[in-house]
Amino acid sequence: MAAVALTMDEVIALNDQDKLGDVALSEEGVQVRYMAVSKLTQRSTLAKVALNDEDWEIRHVAMSKITDQATLADIAAKDANATIRKEAAAKITAPAALAKVAKNAEDAEVRAMATSKVTDQATLAIVATQDDVSEVRKVAVSNLVLQTTLANIAVYEDLSEIRAMAVAKLDDQATLAKVVAKDESAEVRKMAVSKLDDQTLLARTAMYDDSLWVRGVAMDRLNQASLEKVAQEGSDEIRRLAIDKVNSQSFLKKVVQKDKDSRVRRIAISKLDDRSFLAKIEKDDDDWDVRKAAATRLTELELKRKTPKVPGSAEKSDKDIAVNDKDPAMRKAAVERLRDRSLLAKIEKDDEDFEVRKAAAGRLTDLELHGGFTMSIPPWAYGIPPALILLGIVLWNVGGKKRHTDMPFAEIDSRRIPATDILFTCPYCDKQHSIDPRGAGLVVQCTACHKHITVPTPDH
Repeated sequence: MAAVALTMDEVIALNDQDKLGDVALSEEGVQVRYMAVSKLTQRSTLAKVALNDEDWEIRHVAMSKITDQATLADIAAKDANATIRKEAAAKITAPAALAKVAKNAEDAEVRAMATSKVTDQATLAIVATQDDVSEVRKVAVSNLVLQTTLANIAVYEDLSEIRAMAVAKLDDQATLAKVVAKDESAEVRKMAVSKLDDQTLLARTAMYDDSLWVRGVAMDRLNQASLEKVAQEGSDEIRRLAIDKVNSQSFLKKVVQKDKDSRVRRIAISKLDDRSFLAKIEKDDDDWDVRKAAATRLTELELKRKTPKVPGSAEKSDKDIAVNDKDPAMRKAAVERLRDRSLLAKIEKDDEDFEVRKAAAGRLTDLELHGGFTMSIPPWAYGIPPALILLGIVLWNVGGKKRHTDMPFAEIDSRRIPATDILFTCPYCDKQHSIDPRGAGLVVQCTACHKHITVPTPDH
């Protein structure tokens, strides 16, 4: 201790670094030592103060002036104050000092800070495999590129999240195969499968893995030969997924001819382009659903053939087919694509084929629900069955927003109809109706015969 204690004013006036160092190391008064340290520039004395002073604020001031990496590493590893440890770690840039703190600091957060700046693979390998705190190991793995260490972590690390991190950076196919075959975590297996090239193992995984999620990822990585294998050997559910990805027309035909699962056969049919083959299936197959699928596919192919590949001409072609094609199935398919309500109403009324008329009526209903009224449905109506929404829409528009609430819609009372309303007659049953002028062009349902009719637009 100094023989004579200095006052604060004396320390403030003091500029001699040796004397300031003596005060910083030996003065009993905390405030006096603090003032001495704040004026001190001697590195060796600052290091002694930062490592040994009992007062954390004095150590903090001393540490803030230190640049020596070894001293900062000692402070970061051992100081009793968390703030000082973290700030010291933040100032470290030297590889050796970072390695020391990453491996030896008592504070896990400080170890993680140092590890995040480490590039030495040997140090990262030690931290990633030996640190007892998972968050520190994660930081180490995120910086690792050493394949041998990553492989070791992918197989032996206890925490699945860290195993997945290692697998994501792993290129070794043998280790990936081991992970796919043995890891208990679906997340880790999925990650390994997403990097695996072994088609045999991928096919086996697609067929037998416990997780549908993993099987789906494996399926996405299969080549055509492996997809065909899975389509033959997997469960019905997996075979359906595989068939949907197969492109070979000859293989698809074999599936249609020989597979025992009706859904698998129908999926195969939906991908075929051979019209003669499809026609034979439509005619001769024992399964009604398969015959129907073949007929549907034939219609799709025929419609595709007849539809010009000219931008903007699809609707015009559909109209022509819906009205003029001799094949009812073709007319029905075209009707289901139309948006022209007037034409749909005409087809519903005049087409000679019941199925075509029915399709036109259904298409009109679809347009009512999804074409013209989507934006007018209030938020509270979402989730209500479509039939009820349609009923509400018809009553809203046809009833002039319930202007005639005390009488059926079909009854006309000229004394109570506003002069602006549109008066019109149902072309099917001659029942008279009225509607708010905003209903012009709407397709509504007659309350007498229940057919869909288009509200005329006034000439004036």
